[in-house]
Amino acid sequence: MPQIGGTSETIAADGDRAVGLVYSEGSIYWVNHFRGDIRAADVTTKVARTIGTTALDLADLVLLGDTLYAPSLNDGTVVRVLKSGGTPETIATGQTSAVAIAADDRFLYWVTRKTGGTVVRMDPSNGTLLTLADGQAQPISVAADGSYVYWATYDAGGIFRVPRDGGSVQPLAQAIKATSVAVDARGIAWTAGSSVWEARADGSQAVEIALGQVTPEDAVLDPAWIYWCNFEAGSVVRAGR
Repeated sequence: MPQIGGTSETIAADGDRAVGLVYSEGSIYWVNHFRGDIRAADVTTKVARTIGTTALDLADLVLLGDTLYAPSLNDGTVVRVLKSGGTPETIATGQTSAVAIAADDRFLYWVTRKTGGTVVRMDPSNGTLLTLADGQAQPISVAADGSYVYWATYDAGGIFRVPRDGGSVQPLAQAIKATSVAVDARGIAWTAGSSVWEARADGSQAVEIALGQVTPEDAVLDPAWIYWCNFEAGSVVRAGR
């Protein structure tokens, strides 16, 4: 299995759990799960700064336009702040166990990781919420492509999707202990158990890309490669598509 070459380089040392990495225009952004800070660093100068502070256990981060959005795992709050910095603003409450967030060209989506978990859409222009799916078994990851919303469920071991404007939930694949899902114009990929899979967006032509991985998660796609983290092994790996 080819592994990413080169020398790793520390951009910022945050001291606690950094999650939800986002890249935009020469800077990276992330949240500090324990401190509740939204942080940024210039990838050239490696100068880090805090662009927003909360008292929340932030779990993920996504960028839509010039605004960053983050859910709180235990508090059930979703906040936003301009990527240039400012005071975080609460845009949703009552979203207990919101663990992952995604965006397309218009909407935000998040999943609540609990028994009877939900997949929720928000229009950030007016705050309108739409529950796209409920009764889900521990949804843990979410992705969107402008037409559908995709998610992975850890307990049920599956990959699912639903039209972004609502409709019937479509099971796409069985995936025992699924930990992440990603989508692009070519299709979907997911991590589950000790394997990494790829398929068409409708779940057809599924192929096991890699097996024998050590807690794979956080799948990311580009046109040529699938990337993922092996959490317990502490490695970042890629495989050709």
